[in-house]
Amino acid sequence: MNWIALESNTKFLKAILILIFTWASVCFAHGQDVIVVRDGERVIDCSVVELNDSVIVYKVKGAAYDTLYTIARTEVQSYTLSKKAKVVDITSGNSREGILGKYHIGEVRPGYIVMLSGDTLFGLVKIKDIAFNQLQIDWIDEKGDSRIYSPNEAVAYGYDLIHYRSMDPGYKKEITCEKRSEGAMFLEIIEEGPAKIFQLVTLTYPKSVVNAYGDPPIWYGTLKIGYYIVPPVGEARVVIGSSPRNNLIKLFEDDTDLVQGLIDDKPQLKDVPAIVSKYNYWYTNIKK
Repeated sequence: MNWIALESNTKFLKAILILIFTWASVCFAHGQDVIVVRDGERVIDCSVVELNDSVIVYKVKGAAYDTLYTIARTEVQSYTLSKKAKVVDITSGNSREGILGKYHIGEVRPGYIVMLSGDTLFGLVKIKDIAFNQLQIDWIDEKGDSRIYSPNEAVAYGYDLIHYRSMDPGYKKEITCEKRSEGAMFLEIIEEGPAKIFQLVTLTYPKSVVNAYGDPPIWYGTLKIGYYIVPPVGEARVVIGSSPRNNLIKLFEDDTDLVQGLIDDKPQLKDVPAIVSKYNYWYTNIKK
């Protein structure tokens, strides 16, 4: 037996195994998404969740919780997405898609406030998140001075295509960050017709993962969207949860065809705006 040849082959096999192991380790380490930071070209192994012109939102690989982090695009040298990546790409050309794009979370946008007197102020709105938008206006006036306006101090406000009105839906549960409404809230206007529909949002999260990282802050939690509906006649109602049918029947009981359709179709919460639009068309064009 040629022991020298055997030993040589064994060393060769070990070298091949080491090479394969090293290659597999590198592939595994970068099998997810990768962000390269300009500062020292630091590499972040992560899963990119969402990105826009300003920030990249990502989850750190191997973190104990699915906490979301953000990093400014100006701090990123490059990023690579894996083939399996499921990313909401919110660029300026598609700015109405996604939470970051539509509401401009973490940005400062030109906006307006309608005061109780009826006067309209123009300045800048500092947006924290979609839920905080309902509790206060973080305002910068034309002189550069900052202040907070509550829903009891203004009739309405807005920025871009987002418009809020001060309403009291009687909702007493947590809105976000253990904060509750003290009566009136700023609710986003979805449709104003004979029946008016406003969006009501809650953003809550487990205390074990109450963290905000980056600028803008991104909260890891549960986002729920409901509606506050004011019919032309009768009592206004908060419609939230997976089974809105009973509330809708009570709101629109004067439209018997619509009510029968609600009984037959078992609508979901996502169907509510379209149902309100259908009722408004009936009320305006068909009702006798």
